[in-house]
Amino acid sequence: MDKKSLDVETIVVGASYAALVAISVLLELLRFNGVTAVEIMGEVFVWLAPAGYVFGVWVIVYLALAVWAVRLVRDGHHARHLGAMPVGVEAALFAVSCLLGVVWLVLWYLRVFAVSALVIIVCTIIAVMLYVITRKRSNARWDWMPLSLYASWLAMLALVNVAHALTRSVTADMGLVPAISTFAVLIVLVLASFLARRLFDDVVLGLVVVWTGIGVGVHAMEASSLAGVALIVISVLGVGLALVPWERVNVRRRSPFKEHGRHR
Repeated sequence: MDKKSLDVETIVVGASYAALVAISVLLELLRFNGVTAVEIMGEVFVWLAPAGYVFGVWVIVYLALAVWAVRLVRDGHHARHLGAMPVGVEAALFAVSCLLGVVWLVLWYLRVFAVSALVIIVCTIIAVMLYVITRKRSNARWDWMPLSLYASWLAMLALVNVAHALTRSVTADMGLVPAISTFAVLIVLVLASFLARRLFDDVVLGLVVVWTGIGVGVHAMEASSLAGVALIVISVLGVGLALVPWERVNVRRRSPFKEHGRHR
């Protein structure tokens, strides 16, 4: 890319990032529509929803994205132009994800849950695409780990948003279905953590799953202490086992008789 293209891309990436962070903070501080995001979450009990403190991870996500953005604009050879546009694919995808993130936040505060669920799902897909493209370009951890964190957290939010929308739309008593489905989703996430670790040597998804899973367990204790503890145990133990580098663990134990025979 030439210097002019790099300048345009820097503006696009910087403006997109600044808009996402600034609008997120302002919506919360100004209590857009008279409420905070966590207060909306607490209006109904949703099994697949974490305790409020879990959303503090946004600070880490934003800091990680700042690192990624700086590294991207400083690398003048990271991507070709996207058609006639003076920006690369990664910058364009990031800008789209930020735009969708802002739209999702506004819809959430306005309590348009079904549409917000659709928007956050699309945003998650865009973030995953960005992760894959960046991972192919660079093996440097500070290039792809921030995007892994971003995509993983968006995936958790998408699941929570869908569960929230479904809970609000169903008026009949669903019995144990929400609780059972929450356990099922958590188990699937644990398996996904194992695949991410095994196939891509990526532990970030697992860390996000255990962080969110513990929060879901803490929240679930409002309805059932036993279920809450079980969810926490599955999160910690399941993800812990998923992140173990089994391929590097030597499970073969030498027999003392074989050892003795070698020295004879």
